[in-house]
Amino acid sequence: MSTILIPVDFSDCSHPLVDEAVKAAREEGAALLLLHVIQPAEVAGATQIHLKGGETCSVEDYLRRDALAQMKTYAAQLEGIEAELRVTQGEIIEEILTAAADPAISKIMMSTRGRQGVMRWLYGSVTEAIKSKTDKPVIAIRTQHKSTCLAGSCATCASGTTEARYQARAEQDG
Repeated sequence: MSTILIPVDFSDCSHPLVDEAVKAAREEGAALLLLHVIQPAEVAGATQIHLKGGETCSVEDYLRRDALAQMKTYAAQLEGIEAELRVTQGEIIEEILTAAADPAISKIMMSTRGRQGVMRWLYGSVTEAIKSKTDKPVIAIRTQHKSTCLAGSCATCASGTTEARYQARAEQDG
């Protein structure tokens, strides 16, 4: 059985991407691999997070647990589809390419935010980097800005920043 790789960042736009991937998986009889990457910058600095109740745990464990909980928000969308939810840590592009190297991966479906000009220069395009570095087909799904989104556009969206990430950043900043 072939598998479609779906990198997710927990942004509001990830759910429509997963919907499209589920449609493709049903049409092709494929499985899905949803991948989330915790970046090194997210775990740099502070090594411990102070939790409510006086507990502490490592930043890495805290972010991994949060990411696994966030992955479960896609469960209803995946009903009836064989799917793996995977969380890794590393550079986003490298981790996606590592997952894509699996021979079972038939293609990659990614959202693209449509950054242009300075925003694209500053942040780059993960989708474009993946397209240029893999021999697997990459299907880019353009995100659609929602009027309910607090960001001015998809290019500046930070909806995927979870409360755990904010807390980890606060701990790192002291």
